Amino acid sequence: MFGEPIRQKMIAAGNLSDQAWDLMNEGKYDLALEYADRAIELNSKNANFWSVKANILSYLARHDEALECNDKALSLSKKDGYIWANRAFIYKNMGNYAQALACHANSCKYLPYDSGLWNLRGIMNYDMGNNQDALMCYDRALTIDPNNGVIWKNKANVYEELGKFDEAIQCYKRALKIDPNDAEAKSLLNACLNQQK
Repeated sequence: MFGEPIRQKMIAAGNLSDQAWDLMNEGKYDLALEYADRAIELNSKNANFWSVKANILSYLARHDEALECNDKALSLSKKDGYIWANRAFIYKNMGNYAQALACHANSCKYLPYDSGLWNLRGIMNYDMGNNQDALMCYDRALTIDPNNGVIWKNKANVYEELGKFDEAIQCYKRALKIDPNDAEAKSLLNACLNQQK
């Protein structure tokens, strides 16, 4: 068991890292980076702290530094699917989709039941024009979380791209069944119905 001063230091580091994440999500990247650095100063053996810093650096387009921090995170926790997903995010921001997909393969290997990761992998495949792979990823995500309207809409986008409007319409309807107030799904469904005419 840790002594009280060490325990307090670990709690403080965790709080700083959480605040860094929140600041990053608010778009306050420079301040987020300061908090991430302070968390790492208190506990440099925490892989998640390094991963948070890597994400922040990627948002700042400091990709080489981001990869170095992600390397450090992976050296501390090689089988952490979220750290691999963060690495994919960095490569995506660099425009290196092939490397991003390779990293996403690792993230899904270590977290095979995370629908969000399968959804992100589907988005990357779609962005690269790999529509069949995108559909496979969305199908996998939906077997895990069939009540996720966002994934149904993403799947519909692929079907529209392929000119398979009946399938797209069914996906949009499924999204609306989950959330009848989803204005985006309503709009996309109407646009798809108009294209089908």
